[in-house]
Amino acid sequence: MASTIVNMPLNVGTMKGLDCLSHGNHKPNTLTIRPMVSTCPARRMFAVKASANDGRIKSVGKSIEESEADVVAGNAPEAPPVPPVPSAPAGTPLVSPLVSVITSQYHNYWHMDLFPLQWQLLKGEGVESSGFPYQDLSRRPRRNRRSPVFRAAFQETSLSPANFVYPLFIHEGEEDTPIGAREIKLAVLDLSRRPRRNRRSPVFRAAFQETSLSPANFVYPLFIHEGEEDTPIGAMPGCYRLGWRHGLLEEVAKARDVGVNSIVLFPKVPDALKTPTGDEAYNDSGLVPRTIRLLKDKYPDLMIYTDVALDPYSSDGHDGIVREDGVIMNDETVHQLCKQAVSQARAGADVVSPSDMMDGRVGAIRSALDAEGFPHVSIMSYTAKLDQVIITLASGDRGQGFDPHSLQGRRYASSFYGPFREALDSNPRFGDKKTYQMNPANYREALIETRADESEGADILLVKPGLPYLDIIRLLRDNSSLPIAAYQVSGEYSMIKAGGALKMIDEEKVMLESLMCLRRAGADIILTYFALQAARSLCGEK
Repeated sequence: MASTIVNMPLNVGTMKGLDCLSHGNHKPNTLTIRPMVSTCPARRMFAVKASANDGRIKSVGKSIEESEADVVAGNAPEAPPVPPVPSAPAGTPLVSPLVSVITSQYHNYWHMDLFPLQWQLLKGEGVESSGFPYQDLSRRPRRNRRSPVFRAAFQETSLSPANFVYPLFIHEGEEDTPIGAREIKLAVLDLSRRPRRNRRSPVFRAAFQETSLSPANFVYPLFIHEGEEDTPIGAMPGCYRLGWRHGLLEEVAKARDVGVNSIVLFPKVPDALKTPTGDEAYNDSGLVPRTIRLLKDKYPDLMIYTDVALDPYSSDGHDGIVREDGVIMNDETVHQLCKQAVSQARAGADVVSPSDMMDGRVGAIRSALDAEGFPHVSIMSYTAKLDQVIITLASGDRGQGFDPHSLQGRRYASSFYGPFREALDSNPRFGDKKTYQMNPANYREALIETRADESEGADILLVKPGLPYLDIIRLLRDNSSLPIAAYQVSGEYSMIKAGGALKMIDEEKVMLESLMCLRRAGADIILTYFALQAARSLCGEK
């Protein structure tokens, strides 16, 4: 295949964290980067040269034997120094393993040999116990997602034009004609087994139906904010940011009237309260704890799920604490998530749902909840949360409702989570979430997360998105006895809404079919923005 090489010289200045002083006979130079762009638009490769000349390093005039002798004699040539460790944002908890002797009674043993590994929070000069036991994680799935090279190397499924077979219909004529129904005469078949016999009447079809769908299967995601007015979400027609004291109570009352008695809360946090370490996440007087207390006072039997992640509270928009070089800090983030989960449980949450995809967070949260007196609070773990499935959705004017005709002129490329991130204003300020959310091409990796979450104490396993990942739902159903949840995410919801608004599909029928498919694949409960609408339909309401 022919390719085109495009030379694009680019001078790159001093890189942060690197010492650009001369080392031995090597002198600092600017980098010239020449992208090699193939005619195939799917990939881009970069050839990096060390200098603006032919790239050769000046010879020192020594033979191999002389160079080896220098090294043996301790006169190895200098190399660039190790870059300094990038710093974390101010206020990030510092965690380190405690491996010292703990008591004179066990003076011959290490702490890690006797008990689960504990972590300490180091503040200033003193040492203050964090109160939350952390697990010794020898298995960290995020290690295999930390760079594009690793993610590409370990990707389990590939897709290319070579995988496609294009069905074409041909005939003897010269004109292209549309395909219509044709009458075909077939011989009478001698069939002793006719499956259609069990489908011939509504009574039979109802009697033999294998999968059921009811409002009890739904968990209703609700967006809340500090204001009193309900504000529409442009990319999610029919969904609103609800005022936590008024609109939320009214929406919950409507859902309960048709049998939906489970909700999950997602807060729109004021920008002024967002910080690099997301400390507002565990503020007992924050939006979510206040809302939980209000709802439990009004509806004591309401089942309240909460989201445990830092992205709504982070000024960086990521699910974890971001180091200055862009790395998401795992253990420090888990410490914050433990405090967030405990705060939500203290307010009255029934189920905490870590959606961050940090390694070891389920076990740490379980230990924290138990230690703080909340062993009855369940954990719904986002076991298989996948990222970067690209679709095109109608944007609509933000806050002005939904215009289906905007599909023709105004579009934006987004993941299936795009409308959700608009609702919470929690898009990452830079980069993406590939280093902690799963590669959508991977299947076996879901089993790794499943086994880890089960062993750490998860009570419910969740797959997100839902309909595009029915195979993953079935995989978890076949390999775990725990309840399985599926999240029909905002992108799935908005596509059905857009198709219905354009009269391309029957919105109600597609809505119910999509929910039934999630149940058939193995989901016990479904988080869906259609919860109220679908429950009304199942109850015979319009």
